[in-house]
Amino acid sequence: FVENFVINKYYKFMSNKSETILSITDACLGYNSKIVLSGLSINLSLGEKLLITGQNGSGKTTLLKSILKIIPIIKGSLLLNGKCSYCKQDYHDINFPISAKEIIEIGFYKQKLSKLQKNTKLDYVFSVTDTFYLKDRLFNTLSGGERQRVNIARCLCQDFDLLLLDEPTSYIDDFSRKNLISILKSDFLADKSIILISHDNFIKEELCWNELNIDRFRNKDE
Repeated sequence: FVENFVINKYYKFMSNKSETILSITDACLGYNSKIVLSGLSINLSLGEKLLITGQNGSGKTTLLKSILKIIPIIKGSLLLNGKCSYCKQDYHDINFPISAKEIIEIGFYKQKLSKLQKNTKLDYVFSVTDTFYLKDRLFNTLSGGERQRVNIARCLCQDFDLLLLDEPTSYIDDFSRKNLISILKSDFLADKSIILISHDNFIKEELCWNELNIDRFRNKDE
């Protein structure tokens, strides 16, 4: 889930920490030669939060996939200073028997932590996300809101600088929506950069983050 970026034709990794966590300049994003977004520029500082809005099919998930290097950018530049943690839109494809705690602990993969460090961080993440009572339940028996909280907990266990959230309020109820707001406003994420994709007006009003409507970058030929 955590991507390390290396220098290649289209991506550059800034090895020295700076105030800028993500810089996208005049980028064309899409699949193969099909351009979905054109002329996109984003500059995100360390600890800055950004809400991405736009119509369905406007290229919001394409943007996240480009940041994660799942798809290469077609033109322009994308520079990332750090590691990403990604929470996708839904997890209905996980049907094998695995507990919520086991899902959360995936976030510790490749981290060199002592047992004490791991348990301390896990307890804190349980507290921030209100998932302790879910830890022994099978993931595929959880509601949409419970699944989302478990997967955000997994993300918080990772070693990351930039958190990417793709429509985190999909399939969740009002209680889970308010819980998500609490997580995003927590001290745990105060110094983390976040890009959140959402159509949810409640989220928009409660967070009061800088907003970028991506519709104006949509390729007019599509």
